[in-house]
Amino acid sequence: MTGIQAEFAIAGAQNEADVQSLIGRLSAPVKVPREHDFGIDFFCQLYGDTQRKSVSVTDVFSLQAKGMTEDLGFGGFRKDGKTWRDYELAWLRTLATPLILARIDAEPRLDLYTLAPVWRVLWQTAAPFEIVCTTEPPTAATYQRFDPKHAVRDGAPGDGRTWTVPLGPPFLSLTHAALSKPAWCEQARNLLAMHVRIERRNLLMFQLRVAIHDCVEKWSTNGFGDVVLSKAMFWSVAPGGNLPELAAALAPVAVNLGAHLQWQNDHAAYLLIGVLEWLDQRGDLDAMGKGLLDGLTTTKAQGLGPSERRSSP
Repeated sequence: MTGIQAEFAIAGAQNEADVQSLIGRLSAPVKVPREHDFGIDFFCQLYGDTQRKSVSVTDVFSLQAKGMTEDLGFGGFRKDGKTWRDYELAWLRTLATPLILARIDAEPRLDLYTLAPVWRVLWQTAAPFEIVCTTEPPTAATYQRFDPKHAVRDGAPGDGRTWTVPLGPPFLSLTHAALSKPAWCEQARNLLAMHVRIERRNLLMFQLRVAIHDCVEKWSTNGFGDVVLSKAMFWSVAPGGNLPELAAALAPVAVNLGAHLQWQNDHAAYLLIGVLEWLDQRGDLDAMGKGLLDGLTTTKAQGLGPSERRSSP
């Protein structure tokens, strides 16, 4: 039976097919069914080193696919001008895989943008009213990253600010012609892998509330080998601000590091005693941590190495 469909639905389906065919040269993409699409269009796994008759995959990342003119933003008001889309910001904060913006045009050409600068906004404000991302076309010239800017929105909830985040030009621009060259394809995969790993580390740090963030500072589209990184750190001046989260992240690391040093009989283990005592006073040290602290304080008092505990007479 003959029927009709909305033009935008057809265009969207064609765009998704083009995205899948292009990103599929570098990774194994899995399309998210439309009824389960809440912001991620594809989950991808990067292809690893090719063996004689097999291929493996490594890093997982996700794509949000859009046309060249579609906006990308999080939060703000819905069309009624009253309802705050804070659920989009909540979704963003809980991402478990690196999210990359993919813009597709009619050539087809797939431009990939990192969303790393967005997290620098989330480190600066607990409740941004709105985050709007802007992009630029591919360029062979070196691009210098710009910091996000904000404008006050009267009567807006959250922090009452619309944050504009320049994503700059794509770090990678894919065409079928370029991807047909094995050497170029390998360089593109390595560049994508670098960005995915940077973003995975940033996500882990964000979820642990360790406020240190890596970002690409300078780059050019398809600039293999000319990427410049920068590091930023954020902190709270409010007494006790972010300390519970940091202590919770620090405790297992300090205990595991201390156990390694202890059983390697490395006297550097004793440098951790002050940190372990602070964690214990806060109530963040578990039974393993308490045992480590007791062992280190005992052997240090006895003038022994960390793993040379002497029995009491």
